[in-house]
Amino acid sequence: MPDTLPAAPTPIVVVAHLNARLQPVQRGSVFEDPLDVMLHEMGIGEVVGGGTTLAPDLVGISACDIEIAVKDVSQTVLKQVMQALDQLGAPKGSELRLPGRAAPIPSDPLCARCRIEQIA
Repeated sequence: MPDTLPAAPTPIVVVAHLNARLQPVQRGSVFEDPLDVMLHEMGIGEVVGGGTTLAPDLVGISACDIEIAVKDVSQTVLKQVMQALDQLGAPKGSELRLPGRAAPIPSDPLCARCRIEQIA
């Protein structure tokens, strides 16, 4: 009997790019913390980081990102992530960015459904 457990599958990090001008603390309380709870409850992943994009010309914050480790990038998982972001009020113009994919998945539910179906 081996002394080590089999390695768990490596999670895939996707980025929710939010069209929201939120400070890091606001991003955490409004999106990251509740999203992390939702992802854990669904058993599909967790929030692993985030960042803030500064606009040029000293305008301030232009957007923010949430890094999400998911178990896979299947249609089912991506739809669940998008639905969770929608429930939390992700603004229009937000998108889900996948590693190795040029085109992000927009937050618009109709466009997102089409893009998710093309991925699988």
